[in-house]
Amino acid sequence: MVAVVMFVCILVSSAATHSRIRYLHRAPERTASMGRTFREIASVFSKPGSARPDGSSVLGGAGIGITSALQNYFYLHLWGLKPQMIGPLQFGGMLASVIGVFPGAGHRQAVRQEAGDDRPPAFSVFCD
Repeated sequence: MVAVVMFVCILVSSAATHSRIRYLHRAPERTASMGRTFREIASVFSKPGSARPDGSSVLGGAGIGITSALQNYFYLHLWGLKPQMIGPLQFGGMLASVIGVFPGAGHRQAVRQEAGDDRPPAFSVFCD
């Protein structure tokens, strides 16, 4: 159903904007050599402001990859689960982590009230 709605939205928006194509700005044509392409890529990565986001993206992606590989190893080889059993197990883990937020929030709020901190529970759960 969602795919049908998305497809209809794409068709409607493209039909509504199709007559505006001739008024769009055209970038000037230029030849792109291999050397120029690599120089542009190097100039993007040489900007100091992009070093932190780029580095965190690389580290985050590596962490996700390592986590996924270890989870697959544990599920399939160490615990001997069948591939069909992994989906419900992961759904159960997600559900348990969402349910676990509420008792944790209540406990944390009680600890904070003893310490004199009166922030609301929702704020204390996500902005610790």
